[in-house]
Amino acid sequence: MIASDKFAKFDVSIVVPALDMEDYMPELLNSVESQTLLPREIVIVDSSETNRTAEIVAKWVGIVPISYHNVDLALPGRARNIGVKESKGEWIAFLDCKTIPVPDWLEKCAITAQKNEVFFVCGLTLFEADTSFKQILRAASIGCVAHRTLVGSLVLKESFLETGGFVLNVRSGEDMEWLERVNSLGYKMKSPEEPVITYHGFPNSLWLAIKKYCLYSMSLAKIDVSIRQKRWFSVVIILLTMFFAHNWNSVVTHWNPGHWLYIPHMTKICIILLICSPLFFRGVLKLKRVDVSAYHKRFFLVVIVVLFMFLAYKWNAIFAHWDTSHWLFVPHITKMCVLFLLCSSFFFRGVLRPLAYKVEVSYLFPWRWLLVGFVGLTLDVAKICGFLFGYVLKALKR
Repeated sequence: MIASDKFAKFDVSIVVPALDMEDYMPELLNSVESQTLLPREIVIVDSSETNRTAEIVAKWVGIVPISYHNVDLALPGRARNIGVKESKGEWIAFLDCKTIPVPDWLEKCAITAQKNEVFFVCGLTLFEADTSFKQILRAASIGCVAHRTLVGSLVLKESFLETGGFVLNVRSGEDMEWLERVNSLGYKMKSPEEPVITYHGFPNSLWLAIKKYCLYSMSLAKIDVSIRQKRWFSVVIILLTMFFAHNWNSVVTHWNPGHWLYIPHMTKICIILLICSPLFFRGVLKLKRVDVSAYHKRFFLVVIVVLFMFLAYKWNAIFAHWDTSHWLFVPHITKMCVLFLLCSSFFFRGVLRPLAYKVEVSYLFPWRWLLVGFVGLTLDVAKICGFLFGYVLKALKR
């Protein structure tokens, strides 16, 4: 039974990691001062290399007290942990750079916590785009729907400490890891019915977006957070593994059955393992009480794609015996199938996914979906490179 006195008064401390956010600090402080439910304090943990944040805080005159802490270079997770430790409020609210709350943010979160009797209220964020490129980038990534985020969250301090806090050694992704950990620990979490935060931090160019997504993926590779990008990255790894398995005897042993590395029926063995692996993982993960529906569906999709490509690669050999006059002989069938997969991916990133994320049809057509698809696939490549490099660094560190 949840103690009702926890909701009798919302004594809130707002924690803000202030690394590289000097340009946004005045607007953020103004938004806090205009809240319909005023917090007890703003805890700012500054690890930037300049003194601009300290100067802004020193000159600031407002109703809400500011608790300023200057620390050595601290990544966001460590900075937030320090902020929670130094806070005096019974509840903790999180803000971040380039994110501005609506005037009734804290009030809506407090009502959500009280109404649902929960100690974790997750933020709900809309992503703003004020230039044509940022609008294309938004359509190719986040879309026009509100997303659950750590920023804007309201958490009972006692319950936060029970979770163990944020991971310390990553530049980004610690928020997603913490939210998934809260969910896996069985804590009940709710979000306000309407967005309470707006994000204004999309990169200004494609090159900056590539760098951001690559670095972000490198950080995610260091932590155990099961996100959709990692699953698609595993798809690429499995496809490359199957291609290598198919060519193993040809490349490594030159089809010499007497070679010690020669493995009969190598491709068939790998396909059977791939087909059986979803059933295996489904059983193992169920023993650990993990939701396996997403894993099973993803592995099933991988199996379909691999079998499709293998059939295309072997089509002329199996059905036409390389007889160009045979009615089943299809010239360049492998190239056509690869092209089909690429075009399908392009259409998915440029049309289907943006529409699913509530991007207007009138915005995408007649031609802008091509740019959205190109940017989306480019970001996918950047994420794959980041994951790969991050996994390599993680393996070398171990």
